This record gives sequence, C-alpha cells and structure tokens, in this order.
Amino acid sequence: MKNILRSLYLIATVTILVGCAQKSKKQFKQTKEKAQETIGSAKKSVQVSKEEFMHNVQDQLNSINAKMDRIKEKVDQKSGETKTTLQEQMENIKDKKQDLQKKLNELKDRSKENWEDLREDIDRQLDSLQNSFDGLKNKLGIDA
Repeated sequence: MKNILRSLYLIATVTILVGCAQKSKKQFKQTKEKAQETIGSAKKSVQVSKEEFMHNVQDQLNSINAKMDRIKEKVDQKSGETKTTLQEQMENIKDKKQDLQKKLNELKDRSKENWEDLREDIDRQLDSLQNSFDGLKNKLGIDA
C-alpha cells in the first residue's frame, strides 16, 4: 500500500511538474510573441518617421527649386558686380541643394535602425540652405 501511495505521489508530482513546465513554455512563447510584435511595431514606427522626414525634406527642396526660377529672373535683370555676386550666391545654393539631395539619397539606403545620425546632418544642411536662400531673396527684395 505504501508503494502504491508513493507511486501515486510520484506520478502526481511528475504530472504537476510537467504541467508547470508546459505552462511556462506556453507563457514564454506568448511573451516572446508579444515582444516580437512590439519590436515590429517600433520598427514600423521608425520607418514611418524616416519616410515622413524624407518626404518633408524633399518637399522643402522642391519648394526652393520652384522659387529659384523666379529668383534667377531677378538676378538676370541685374548687371555688373551685383549680378556676379548674386550669381555666385545662386551657385552656392545650387551646390548646397545637390549636397543635400545626395544626403537624402544616402538616407534612403540607410537601414531603419541607423538613420537618425544622418538626420541631424541633413537638418543642419537644410537650415543652411534655407538661410542662404532667404539671404538671397532679401538681397533681391523679393518674397519668393
């Protein structure tokens, strides 16, 4: 009788342990799945932010490009040293736009995880471009 009770006790203990182990595995699997979903959502959020940032920068570049035609007309109406100085400033702006476009293209190739460091550089370049553009507009006395 003692052996039967011991056997039953042993079987019950093993059954409980196996059940707990299976429950732990199930909980671990569920936790792992939730973590993967959270990571996936975070990556998607980062990608959306990257895409929004790139779209915003491209919109600003497009806006400057459109306004540069009007400014070029004003510069062409000038003469002498003033015209030369303004043309140099326009070339400077053109170079800055090209550099910024290169950085933007580089950003497109960056992974979702490491684009933020390039974002700061693009922000600085965009500010510099916008300041140069605004300075040229002010010298011409136009609000392009």
